[in-house]
Amino acid sequence: MAIPHFSLKNGSRAKGKSAGAHFSYLVREGRYEKTHHDLEYIRHENYPEWAQKNPIAFWNAADLYERVNGRTYTECEIALPRSLNKSDRVELLKDFLDEVFHTHFPYTAVIHNPIALDGKPNPHAHVMFSERAFDGVERPPETFFSRANKKHPEKGGAAKDRDWSKRTKVAELRQSWQLLTNEALERAGKRERVDLRSLKAQGIDRPPEPKLGQSRTAMYRKGIVTEAAQEVMQIRLIASHQKERAQVRRELGRAKIAQYKEKRKERTVEVSATEVLKMVKKVKRELYEKLDRNEKSQYELGGFKSRGVQEIRFHNTNDSFTLQRRAGLTTRHTQYEHELKDLKKYEKELLLVGDMTLEVREKGNWTEKSAIADPQEFDRSVGRAQEKQREQSMGQERGLSRTLSKEE
Repeated sequence: MAIPHFSLKNGSRAKGKSAGAHFSYLVREGRYEKTHHDLEYIRHENYPEWAQKNPIAFWNAADLYERVNGRTYTECEIALPRSLNKSDRVELLKDFLDEVFHTHFPYTAVIHNPIALDGKPNPHAHVMFSERAFDGVERPPETFFSRANKKHPEKGGAAKDRDWSKRTKVAELRQSWQLLTNEALERAGKRERVDLRSLKAQGIDRPPEPKLGQSRTAMYRKGIVTEAAQEVMQIRLIASHQKERAQVRRELGRAKIAQYKEKRKERTVEVSATEVLKMVKKVKRELYEKLDRNEKSQYELGGFKSRGVQEIRFHNTNDSFTLQRRAGLTTRHTQYEHELKDLKKYEKELLLVGDMTLEVREKGNWTEKSAIADPQEFDRSVGRAQEKQREQSMGQERGLSRTLSKEE
């Protein structure tokens, strides 16, 4: 099962967060080296020269020189699909890093793969990065984190990219990650897909799963079950049942679709596009007549048209019955116009395909395109006819040009 999770967070001295300490936790160094053995992958990129061989120096400098309320680091925390193997997970993360960070932002990316509450692997990635874009100008640590100087970049710090502060940024990143993840799952031959929309947007009726954090997860592994852990397990049980029901619905849906296709196949007849065109033209004339009658009724109820405006307007009235009738006529007028628009489009397409034989549903409304048994094939025929028409038109233009040239 591909577990969807993507969050963007940041740290600063004002929040009591240390960039250096967080870096050590991510790369499992210092006091985390002996207690955490789940580091699966690590990558450092885009650091200035003085931190390339020792990236923690960059984050220690951020703690020291970044202003108190300034972000010392920003971090993407991302769940990776369990069904992907290690190399596929690494390639997926690399694709995301190359697409989002390029060569601009100093970052360290890691993949951790601890054991989750359900006893299964929990592969996930952390991308810790600076919002200060590296512009190729080498600056000492004390200058790098100072205010940028637009006129003289070498005299100021590396500029922060304000794009990271936009409200839409998280949605953009989630969309990018969702697309890349689903592409990776497809390449690996996996059927599951991730959807990073909210549960409400997906039509799923259950509360979101709360995040336990390191301490409560560690307590659970020691056999101490907190209320939060109980809530997580209960929500996961609900999600599991919902998944099973959804699978049953999908299977039933596929069966119904197959039955419908079979029935539709049995109930089709062949008819000439020319015959259908005659029917369409007849219905079009009837629609114009309906529109005329409807407009007359609107005029009788105080309707009028201003110069240059197609829409019918009404003189003011307080009579509720008149207002109700006007509303009904306006709705009907809009409906007729929509039907006429669709009919005209279908008429043009039928003219293009000529006397082509159409396979239509026996009990369908033949004056509507939806009655065609294979609308995709019909659209392809229309496309071929349009292309042929364009080629003929271009040939005529070239012939006319040659004739004019000879006359000159």
